[in-house]
Amino acid sequence: MADKGKTVVTVIHQPGSQIFMMFHRVCFMALGKTAYHGTVKDLIKFFASLGDPTLRVPESYNPADHVIAKLSVSKDTTDEDVERVEFITAMFHESIMGDELRELIWAGSAKFESCKEEENERRKHRYAVSIWMQMNVLFRRAFLTTIRDPVLLQVRILQVVITSVAIGIVNFQTEVFGPSIQNLEGVMYNCVRDMSFLFFFPSINAITSELPLVLRETKARIYSAEAYFISKSLAEMPQYIALPLIYSSVECSTFSGLAATARQFAIFSLANVFQSLNAISIGYASGCVFGDEGLAITAMSGFMQAMLVFGGFYINLHNIPMWMRPFSALSFFKYSFEALQINQWTDVTYIRGCTGLLSAGNNTVYCPSETGKGLLLKRGMDGSLILCILLLIFFIAMYRIIGLVALSLRAKLA
Repeated sequence: MADKGKTVVTVIHQPGSQIFMMFHRVCFMALGKTAYHGTVKDLIKFFASLGDPTLRVPESYNPADHVIAKLSVSKDTTDEDVERVEFITAMFHESIMGDELRELIWAGSAKFESCKEEENERRKHRYAVSIWMQMNVLFRRAFLTTIRDPVLLQVRILQVVITSVAIGIVNFQTEVFGPSIQNLEGVMYNCVRDMSFLFFFPSINAITSELPLVLRETKARIYSAEAYFISKSLAEMPQYIALPLIYSSVECSTFSGLAATARQFAIFSLANVFQSLNAISIGYASGCVFGDEGLAITAMSGFMQAMLVFGGFYINLHNIPMWMRPFSALSFFKYSFEALQINQWTDVTYIRGCTGLLSAGNNTVYCPSETGKGLLLKRGMDGSLILCILLLIFFIAMYRIIGLVALSLRAKLA
């Protein structure tokens, strides 16, 4: 095995002289210092060159036994033995073999440090398995974590159902009638608001509660931050799609009286799903950026409120000052609410109960227009439904990327 370049570690107790002479190189140490390092043949010559007859290896005597005896320190002659050992180690240090050993050590140390630096550099960019395997394992772990706590999932379902039923009962089977327009718009506003705040705060906790463990495991090179973030996003997405669909089913088709053709229900549900995914994406991003749940909630509550103000319910989009319109363009509430408005009113050609009120100039009753398209025009929401949906998808991707980058930087700096 040694001939094949393998290192063999073994223990030989008191080897005989014949076996000892078969060793290629030997090393003797005493008092923490090297007394000899070299070949067996040179060992005998080295002790003979010390100038002390008592240190010379006698003929027909086992060199190993003789050297060990001269390097040993006994209790009875401690001072004398220490002086002898110090003399032998000093002589070896000044010898040619000592110089060769130091050069070998220095060269080996430099090579070791170089190899160590290269290995550390490789480890910075290397994991035990591929990123696909990391994502596979992390996805299963995150998914099992989700379904392992059925009570939490049941509470979320119950929360969604109760919220949607409460709003639906208040606006039960509301007809499209002039004075009831405000009620229907309020229902759609509540949908946008609920799909945001029902999921925003729990999604922050979903990141910050696991962050200390994730940082430790990414630092240990068990998996990458990117693999964790993507896997967690995919594992939790089914419930965050199912819950808005449950909400939409209760709200649209059962209680509120919103337009509920198959196409309109599909668009209504799609807008709610994308709105919830936007809120979750912002929650993930804020959790990764701030790293602390309390800090993230404090900082992002103001942001969410500002986005809600520019959503188009509290203020007519036509009345927003020009210098503030870029802020309105960044509001995902705006595009979700506009998508619901377009979906609700585009096919409405006549709003009963508005014609007489508008011609008489009656301002005591809320009745903005006698047609759905006219209502959208007054709201400043006569844009493209497809564009609203695409922008919602864009914001989902943007906030997820922000969260991914923030988590990656946090993992690298940890």
